[in-house]
Amino acid sequence: MRSSLMIFARSAGLATRLLKKSASKSLGVHWLSTSANDGKKMTSSLAGDDLRSVNVTINVNSQKVTLDAIVQDTMPSGSSVGTVVAVHGVPGSHKDFKYLLPPLKDAGIRLIGVNFPGFGYTLNSSALQQTNQERSDYVQAIVDQLGLSRKLVFMGHSRGSENALRMAVRNPNDCVGAMLVNPIGLRPHRGIRPLSVVNAITFLWNLGSIAQFFLRPFLLWFYNSVLKFRVPTGDQAALCIQLVTNAELASQLPVIKELNDRRDMAVVLAYGGSDPLIETEVSREFADAFHTGPEIVCHADGHDDSVASQELDTLLRNGHTKVAVRFDKENHFLQKHRAVFLVDAIRSMLARSQ
Repeated sequence: MRSSLMIFARSAGLATRLLKKSASKSLGVHWLSTSANDGKKMTSSLAGDDLRSVNVTINVNSQKVTLDAIVQDTMPSGSSVGTVVAVHGVPGSHKDFKYLLPPLKDAGIRLIGVNFPGFGYTLNSSALQQTNQERSDYVQAIVDQLGLSRKLVFMGHSRGSENALRMAVRNPNDCVGAMLVNPIGLRPHRGIRPLSVVNAITFLWNLGSIAQFFLRPFLLWFYNSVLKFRVPTGDQAALCIQLVTNAELASQLPVIKELNDRRDMAVVLAYGGSDPLIETEVSREFADAFHTGPEIVCHADGHDDSVASQELDTLLRNGHTKVAVRFDKENHFLQKHRAVFLVDAIRSMLARSQ
């Protein structure tokens, strides 16, 4: 990863020299992903995947921005068992949680799959600054518009874990727990180092349309061929990089402290011991901030999650509210390979709140 980013840095340096003359004319350009392909995808039928449009308005720099948020809603009439609000990473969409749908349905739990602006479903807006406050306001607006209350679990994958944490604190009377899947930590992990390169890319993009013209195809190639993340456009790749730049790592500590003080709210952190993007020590340090104590460790590489599920349920029933679970042989996508466990964890959190 480091060598790939350094290659990019050298190429970016060349681009910087070519673009200096245009910088003074273009510094006010914001990030936007509204390519023709994205537009076709976002305006397609909402019938598949239980998608629906939710009109939301958020404040951005004292300006009201209205968006048609495209969300997945598996039970529009509601659920008496509980509701999971799932927040994807970058890149990502509601489809990141598709493997959880069958067990959630069997458990009678409603899923609200959030699609952030610019990632293929919800159209972006040039007014958005892609800050964490903005993302939190966006998810909160969806929660409010759908009238979600009581028995809520906020689930976040990777970059989305930070937003799930903040949403749990923001909804103290309705949230019973947070499910953090392959969460980012309190310091830069190997997938985003060196940060100087990430910040340099952000700077170059913000130089304006000429810089973006050169960067767009390169970023598309870099994300798909080097990082192996599937993105359809260079704009979306650039959006991912900006959101990495805006990630608040150590700044999560006050939020974690607030959650630690809430004995009525459960937090389950699940991570892979063979994650190519986030080191085990980074995940362990993050878990330690929650005072989780001894973690549940699953050494098996199969798909039998029953042992880990039973251990977690026992801990929660015995009064433990913050629990870490490590799957030694799993990677960065536990929502795919350990979907049954994640749903079991959600069920245990909901049952604990009864």
